[in-house]
Amino acid sequence: QEELLVILDNLIQLRDKLQARYKATAIGETTAASSIGHSAEDAFLQKLRAVVTAELSNPELTPQDICRKMGMGHTNLNLKINALTGMPISLFIRKMRLRRAMELLGASELSISEIAYETGFNDPKYFSRVFAEEYGGPPSSFRKQ
Repeated sequence: QEELLVILDNLIQLRDKLQARYKATAIGETTAASSIGHSAEDAFLQKLRAVVTAELSNPELTPQDICRKMGMGHTNLNLKINALTGMPISLFIRKMRLRRAMELLGASELSISEIAYETGFNDPKYFSRVFAEEYGGPPSSFRKQ
């Protein structure tokens, strides 16, 4: 029984490590090229990132749009994303938008409102609030100097 518990604990730890790796890969913190091997999951995440990135500035982008472009049902896509990254598709889209906003803050002269609109947020105040929740500070504090 003790050996079985150790095996289960190791499996849970392995799943958590894989989930952290795929989460970082999915939102662009690391690249799939830096990961060990290229699996079906890596290819799936690359395709998903490409689909979301192509529509990032569209404020009307919905999880259903992503499902259609990926050729999957909403439930299946959500289950797969959740299993790989630990987050639902809507949160995945938001994180991708915030990641792009962070890049724009460091590399462009656009105002905070323009960056919000460029990354698909309709409301700059909402953008600032979720940005601060994600990165621990307002967008203005991440501006290039």
